[in-house]
Amino acid sequence: MKKLIIKQRKWGRGIITDKIKEKSLELIGYEITQKELRLLPYIDYLLKNSKGLDRRRITDEEITIINSWESMGFIIIGLKIKCKKNFYDFMQEILWMGYVEK
Repeated sequence: MKKLIIKQRKWGRGIITDKIKEKSLELIGYEITQKELRLLPYIDYLLKNSKGLDRRRITDEEITIINSWESMGFIIIGLKIKCKKNFYDFMQEILWMGYVEK
C-alpha cells in the first residue's frame, strides 16, 4: 500500500496574500481584507443553496462588509441573497486562490 504524502503549504487556507489582493483589485476595483476573504465561503454557500442571511451567524463587522457590497451593487439582499455575475466570478477566483490552489 502506498503512503499518502501531504504537502504542507507555507500559508494556511483562507489567508490573504498579495496575489489575492492584486486579483481582487483587478476584478472588483479594490483590495479585499482578511475578513472579506473569510466571509466569501459563507456568501458562496448562501448563493448556492438559495438561502438568506442568518444574522446569528455573522458579526457586526461582517454585516458592514455585506452592506458595503450591496451599496457597490455586487450583491442584493432580500429573503435570499443574490449577486451579479461579475461578483460571483470574482468570488470563485478568490476562493480558488485562497482555499484550493496549491
